[in-house]
Amino acid sequence: MFFHSALGFTIPLVITLLFCAITGTTFFQYDAAGWTWLTIGALCDLVGCIFNVIAFQNDESAFIAVVQYSQVFYAFVVDIVAFNQGITGLQLVLALSIMAATCSVAVYKLLKSESE
Repeated sequence: MFFHSALGFTIPLVITLLFCAITGTTFFQYDAAGWTWLTIGALCDLVGCIFNVIAFQNDESAFIAVVQYSQVFYAFVVDIVAFNQGITGLQLVLALSIMAATCSVAVYKLLKSESE
């Protein structure tokens, strides 16, 4: 978890500093919506790290590892909503199939662990 925290801090900082140096802007020129999205992203990452640590402490990391595959689907959603990127029909079908497979395996493992 140390490397996740260290990389999660340094890589966005380096990218932001490079962006500011190249474009001549400062970090404080974002509007309220930009700061809101940054805060929401940071809080979601924090909650995800907390749940990951708790899962590893309770030796239930297999369930969390399966759910992490759903990040592919959410990456497509963010591309569409935040970055106005279009995706093809094939990409949408494959992203939905990954999400369906992930959810079905997660539900199966959850039901199996509750029955034992």
